[in-house]
Amino acid sequence: MLVAGVELGGTKCVCTLGSGPGEVADRRVVRTTSPEETLGTIEHILGDWWETERFAALDRRDFSEEELAEIDRHAEEGGIDIWKGSSALKPSGGA
Repeated sequence: MLVAGVELGGTKCVCTLGSGPGEVADRRVVRTTSPEETLGTIEHILGDWWETERFAALDRRDFSEEELAEIDRHAEEGGIDIWKGSSALKPSGGA
């Protein structure tokens, strides 16, 4: 059974098609730009896979407010400002 997965990130999104750990049929990285462009590209990838592979399920992964706060905490402890130069607003749960 093939499953399509989409990991959404601030700088890139990763689309993966596979049947289990270590059994990846296809993996594509999409640079995050505007929501319309990024999601349009992801939709195109999923459409291509659907036409050729007929995957059985779709899952997505993104970070919760708590996970972003934990990432912020580790970055700040290491002296890294991960929000410097970002056009995104710092999450409300961030440190």
